Amino acid sequence: LVALAGDEDEEVRMKVAGNSQTPVDILATLVGDKKLRIKVAANPKTPADMLAALAGDEDERVRINVVWNRQTPADVLATLAGDENEWVRINVAANPQTPADVLVAFAGNEDERVRMNVAWNHQTPADVLAILARDEDKKIRINVADNPKTSVNALVTLARDEDIFVRKTVAANPQTPADVLATLAEDENEWVRRAAAKNLKHQKMSI
Repeated sequence: LVALAGDEDEEVRMKVAGNSQTPVDILATLVGDKKLRIKVAANPKTPADMLAALAGDEDERVRINVVWNRQTPADVLATLAGDENEWVRINVAANPQTPADVLVAFAGNEDERVRMNVAWNHQTPADVLAILARDEDKKIRINVADNPKTSVNALVTLARDEDIFVRKTVAANPQTPADVLATLAEDENEWVRRAAAKNLKHQKMSI
């Protein structure tokens, strides 16, 4: 790998930059090449200080890879939450490693795609999900209805939602209480009724 890091073929150097076995000192050399940074940013061996530097890269694809690198520190994710690029922010909202306080702030974001990912994120606090359960965008409410962290109270609220897809998602959620499922099993919509009946059956079998 050390020898290949200096190969004249860019594709070879790309593979070295993305190889989890590549030594850190070699990654430190490769990161100097703009074309290779996207791979270095995604490499699980890339150290935190290097990722922090890459979080300021001009290429948003590099910054998005930093978002998803498991070695990226929480404070760097918090910084990327304020990135000028919408797709970077959207990815931060979806990352389960994103700090809770960032997800709380994102819950009020004007971009529905950010809120949608917060509603989907399994690390989002239950009280934040309860707020998003009343969001005007039904896609966000659907994600809340599907989230295993959603509280029973929020599921009860969503079970009365005017949108059938929201109610169907509540009906399919394993966390939905039996009494709520019993009500949904009498829903006016056949899809909701079927989902509730199936979930009730599974719950009874698991007792």
